[in-house]
Amino acid sequence: MYDKDFRGRVTVEETLQILFVRHGREQLDTEIEAIFGVDERQQDEEEKEITYQEYVEKVNERALNEQKRLLDDKRKGKLKGLQKED
Repeated sequence: MYDKDFRGRVTVEETLQILFVRHGREQLDTEIEAIFGVDERQQDEEEKEITYQEYVEKVNERALNEQKRLLDDKRKGKLKGLQKED
């Protein structure tokens, strides 16, 4: 997240670089959609932007959901090398 003009808000464009470095091209669209929603533009055709607090909430929500998914997979024995031994 990078607020280039110190407005307390970030746009899709300002977020792309850090998400690309963190998640790679393969996951970039998924991450942008999870944070900003499906549309990258607002109804007035301005680039979509969110507050820092909204950004942190979305990122934390995604991290918690990923942890839950991994725990569920572990419990179900789906993660390689983590299956319970009898």
